Amino acid sequence: MKKIFYVIFAVFLFSCTAFASENFELSANGSDIDISSVPVKPYIQNESVMIPLRAVSQKLGYDVGWNEKTGEITVEDSVQKAVLKNNSKDVEFKGKLEIIDLNRNVILDEKAEINSGCTYVSLEFFEEFFNETHFDGQKISIEPVVYELD
Repeated sequence: MKKIFYVIFAVFLFSCTAFASENFELSANGSDIDISSVPVKPYIQNESVMIPLRAVSQKLGYDVGWNEKTGEITVEDSVQKAVLKNNSKDVEFKGKLEIIDLNRNVILDEKAEINSGCTYVSLEFFEEFFNETHFDGQKISIEPVVYELD
């Protein structure tokens, strides 16, 4: 019985180590993001790809803020503002357009989390900002969707 336990433990330890050393490529808005500047590289958590919120948001041209008193993190573009908190799956979107109501509450698959001083969100967060997201197992990309009116 002890041998079986040690074998299972060794396999688990090896798989965790292999996962932790995974090096994903990250790009947004058509250009690469230097992930050496973030304390923790993108990672997978419960089948969700977790990426650094500020680095990606700024590459997409969004403003990022943090309210120390309330613990709220805000991500804002010209159309909407998202408000989220660490350790929560809930995101409140507040629309800025008068002709279309973009106000909504969204529940993400994974909680936003602060990891070594940097906030990470699941890739799906950026889909709510009208972006296309792709993950092929190695490369993570986020690209704005552009709609043209006839």
